[in-house]
Amino acid sequence: MTHNPESPENPGRFNPNGTPKSCYSQQFFNSNPGDVELIDGVRVCDRCQCPRDGSLSYKDGGDFVKGNDIIDATGNANVTGARNFPPDLFQYMFGIPKIDAGGNERWPEVRDRAVLLSDGACTSDPLSPGCCADLNAASSGLFWSEEQTCDLAQSDIGSPTAPVYLVAEKGFTARMDRFFGVLYKFSRPGDLNAYTLRVNGGGSLYGALVADDNSVVDKATGNFAIVYDAKVMQNLSESPGFLGGGPLPGSWNDLGAF
Repeated sequence: MTHNPESPENPGRFNPNGTPKSCYSQQFFNSNPGDVELIDGVRVCDRCQCPRDGSLSYKDGGDFVKGNDIIDATGNANVTGARNFPPDLFQYMFGIPKIDAGGNERWPEVRDRAVLLSDGACTSDPLSPGCCADLNAASSGLFWSEEQTCDLAQSDIGSPTAPVYLVAEKGFTARMDRFFGVLYKFSRPGDLNAYTLRVNGGGSLYGALVADDNSVVDKATGNFAIVYDAKVMQNLSESPGFLGGGPLPGSWNDLGAF
């Protein structure tokens, strides 16, 4: 498992099972330079992995040591100042608070702008998907899964120029080879279940993984990679399929605010 600093974010506790380790992207790509290819300006590598030495975050016996690349609400001595975890991750990502100061739930405003994915609604059409299993390289934009388990089964999901922003309310299983965009794990207010995020070795996520609850990342083993890529994130923020186009004021994709 590999990622650039600040790829995984979790307001509760980043708790990966297995034996994951992380590193800077340059170390990742240098591990197997012959397999690196450039797709629409984005470097990808199916056989790269973090080297044994120089890992930022890693398992040491039964303990997971957090480097400066992981931020969660339990704190991290390696991360200070303005880079600390945002008080409302949902608002940071979407520009809308999960619950406003008046106690009103605002998160449905984002869900209502997304393509809804549900159990038993598969269409086998990536351009008009009904469930996570329908998503493939032709899919792009914002999707919201209410499935018990969002199963990402196609080889490629999204593309460097047309990424996917996927919100999963419950569990998800990442079986894809490549995912371009953001995987956002969300739980409704009051839902205290610890859902499992299964990531199978061999796949790669180019973008970011964000867990807005107490989910457990399971089986983050083998060569599974989370590679933060600024170009993918930029393309996502400019995608016509992302919330109808245009940035959300004050959110991560409001480039004028930073």
